[in-house]
Amino acid sequence: MFIVNKSQVELIGPTELFGEASTMGLPVGQWPDFISVVDDKKEGFLFHHARVEGEIHVYLGSTSGIRLNVLND
Repeated sequence: MFIVNKSQVELIGPTELFGEASTMGLPVGQWPDFISVVDDKKEGFLFHHARVEGEIHVYLGSTSGIRLNVLND
């Protein structure tokens, strides 16, 4: 599991987040099965890798219904 702070992603809709792999600190060419997006209190959401859509890796919230799109930049 890879953990990122909510400041490293943007809210682009009521149920959709967006982040760039480099900004999130993901190692080049490595896509974790799970990403956790947390606030300063270490509370947040867990996402699992669902699919790839072109240059976007789509992660879905395990229980939240929120989608995290990560650009392979």
